Amino acid sequence: MCAGVFAVLDTQPAGPTQYAFPSITTSVSVQADRQRLFQTLTVAEYMETWLSIPGSSPDSHLAVASSPDRFRIDHFRSRQVDFSITGIYRTCRRSKLQFTWDKETRFAKSKSLVLIRLQGNFRKTIVSVTHTQLSSDVDHIWHQDLWERSLLRLRSLF
Repeated sequence: MCAGVFAVLDTQPAGPTQYAFPSITTSVSVQADRQRLFQTLTVAEYMETWLSIPGSSPDSHLAVASSPDRFRIDHFRSRQVDFSITGIYRTCRRSKLQFTWDKETRFAKSKSLVLIRLQGNFRKTIVSVTHTQLSSDVDHIWHQDLWERSLLRLRSLF
């Protein structure tokens, strides 16, 4: 689980500016309070329950590890690591999570940023995700699917 507010990291690429793919923005209304959702979004054991990986098969599973300022998500397929995602929290408060999102497969690496906002009252909270700085059409489509599926699964848990 993240704690406090952390320093801003410089994530700007060196050299010429590349084409930026459109941001992904999606949201869902969940019948839960912000504190409960905050824990669900940041505690490793809970992250494993709501994250929904596109293209997962019966022989795949997630393993999530976290510390106060970072997390790691490993996706296994046929008992081998298919990909890993690591993140470092830039901001970590009950209503706002902002973190780096570094995805690594055997063939590619990508770096991007994620902002999750929790807005609501005691009975209902809107969870909004904005994912920026994606570097390819394939990444954009995959992450759009990831966030839409994961937020629907998150809503179904409450």
